[in-house]
Amino acid sequence: MPKVAKELTAIEVARIISEGMHAVGGVAGLMLQVSKSSYRSWILRARIGSKRRDIGLGGYPEIGLAKARERARDKKDLISKGIDPVGNTKTSFLEMVPTLPQGSDNISIDLDSLSFLLDTNNVNLIGEISVEQARYEAVISAINDRSVVHLKEAQPALETSKIKNGGRHTLNEIEKALGVRLFCTLQKSTEQVITHVDKTILSLKLIADKLNGALKEQFSKEKIIFLSILEDRENNSQHT
Repeated sequence: MPKVAKELTAIEVARIISEGMHAVGGVAGLMLQVSKSSYRSWILRARIGSKRRDIGLGGYPEIGLAKARERARDKKDLISKGIDPVGNTKTSFLEMVPTLPQGSDNISIDLDSLSFLLDTNNVNLIGEISVEQARYEAVISAINDRSVVHLKEAQPALETSKIKNGGRHTLNEIEKALGVRLFCTLQKSTEQVITHVDKTILSLKLIADKLNGALKEQFSKEKIIFLSILEDRENNSQHT
């Protein structure tokens, strides 16, 4: 029989700081992942068909132990029903909520304020941060483009065909309502948004860790206020 992990308490989980994957019990396959940069996140390790998958459930401590177990049970319930919890359903590309146009003007980086890095070993960090700003702007653009397609083309077509969000409709019914071009466009643009957001969250987390390290190195006697990048793939993928 497979070994059953000890069901850890919230206090015991909070004490986990060593790098690696740590089983926390309560739900088979639920792990707390600790990265090299000490970032902690929840992973559900499960078998879907013939493949083992690591499914992200959100960051810790933003997502607590009880909520992580609840999410893990929900995912395993979907798996038991033959549903891939990552894609959820073949029509999940319609479930991403469109947004009003988002602008990146309110978030800018004052590179002049980072000039102190020029005299340190972290001089390349200025260029990396500039690249991250461009990456962020590309994400906003991808979200806006998809939202325009959804709101101005897809939604009216679905409403005309009396297809409602959350209703039980086949893939063929949705494709017929949208037409092949719009159906494929919406699918592809949704995949692009998810990919952009996931990669940007990871890269922002890495650059934030680098900047935090540089600040601590340069201002070792000062108190550094560090704003962490929250990672919750599930929410980003469905509610961006």
